[in-house]
Amino acid sequence: MPYEISAKVLNKIWLSKNTYLLELFAPQIASKAKPGQFVMLEVPGKFLRRPLSIAGVDGNRVTIVFRVVGEGTKNLSLVRRHTQLSAFGPLGKPFPIPESKAILIGGGIGVVPLIFFARELIKTGQNFELIYGEKSAEYLINERFPDIRFRIFTEDGSKGEKGTVLDGLKITKDDVIYACGPTPMIRALKRILESKNNTCWVSLEQRMACGIGVCRGCVVKLESGYKTVCRDGPIFLLSEIDVNSLVEP
Repeated sequence: MPYEISAKVLNKIWLSKNTYLLELFAPQIASKAKPGQFVMLEVPGKFLRRPLSIAGVDGNRVTIVFRVVGEGTKNLSLVRRHTQLSAFGPLGKPFPIPESKAILIGGGIGVVPLIFFARELIKTGQNFELIYGEKSAEYLINERFPDIRFRIFTEDGSKGEKGTVLDGLKITKDDVIYACGPTPMIRALKRILESKNNTCWVSLEQRMACGIGVCRGCVVKLESGYKTVCRDGPIFLLSEIDVNSLVEP
C-alpha cells in the first residue's frame, strides 16, 4: 500500500547538466519500494505533485534522480536540505524478476529506475548488462553509481561508444529486456524486436496528476484496451503497447 508522508530532504547533489539527486528521509516508502516503482513528490510553488522514479533505497532513505525539463523540476532543483516535501508512494507495479540474463536499456533520464533494478540484480547474483545512452557526456550520471557497471553510449561520441543506446543492443534468444527512455527509443526498440521472441518490459514515462488511476490523465493504448500508467503500470510488455499512440511526456 502507498503512504502519504512528509519527507525531509537530507541531501541534494548536482550530478550532471540539469540533473540532480535528492535523498529523502521516507522510512515508510523505503520499506516497501521495489525497482520500477515511483513516488508523487511535492514541487514547491506548484499545485500538482510530480511522478519521479525511485533510483534506490538505503535504510530509511529514498533516492530520487530527476532532470530539469520545465518550471516544476526547476523549482525542485532549488530545494534546500531539511525542506519537508509531501510524498506519496511507492506507486505502480515493479519490474518482474528475470529467469535468464537481463538486458537493461536506459535512454537519458530513463536510466533512473534501471539503476535501482540493477542493484537488486547484483544482490541476487543475476546476470545482466546495463546499456546507458545520452546525447553527450555532459549529461551522464553513471559516475555517481560506481557499484554498477554501465556500457556507455553518447550520440556525439564524447564518452563511451558513439551512437544511440540501441546501437549497443546484442541479444540472444533467452535474454529478457527491460527498457526506459524517450518515446522514439521505445518505438525503435519495438521495430528491432518485431522479428524476435524476446520478452521485453518497458517502463513508460507519462504526465500524471493523481498517481492512483482516478483522474485518467496518463492513459495509454494497449492491445487489450486503454490502461493507466500510474495504476496498471508503469511497467508493460512492449509487445502489448501501441507505440504509435505514445506521446512525449
